[in-house]
Amino acid sequence: MIDKIKADYPGITAHEMNIVLGGNAGLQADIKSFYKAGYWDTVKLDQVKDQQLANNLFDCSVNQGSEIACKFMQQACNAVIDSSAVKLPKLAVDLNPGVKTLSSLNSLPPAKIMNAINTLRSERYHQSNGFAEWGHVWLNRLTNYV
Repeated sequence: MIDKIKADYPGITAHEMNIVLGGNAGLQADIKSFYKAGYWDTVKLDQVKDQQLANNLFDCSVNQGSEIACKFMQQACNAVIDSSAVKLPKLAVDLNPGVKTLSSLNSLPPAKIMNAINTLRSERYHQSNGFAEWGHVWLNRLTNYV
């Protein structure tokens, strides 16, 4: 689809092409479907009650991988359970956001879960190749989710 659009607009600048691509309803619908199926639905974010928390996990899923987002969801729940007087069983970190994971996530304080997820994301960024060059950009992503 993009190649056809590019062929229809020879010689335009990258900025102009971005405008044309952004205005193509079919392409934009395909992009939304791609991200929803591959990064939102795989982490079951429609079932997360706190929208900001769902947005953070979606960003994590896109930027660090959907399995990492699931892992961090479960690890964050366990960290909050460990650090508070909440009487919930710890979760198995199995990368599957099932009923128990989503129930725990939705019953714990969103701000505490958010902080725990951001800590995990930050630690992973610090351990990643390319951190020296891109770390400031990656860590800046987390400032949207505090």
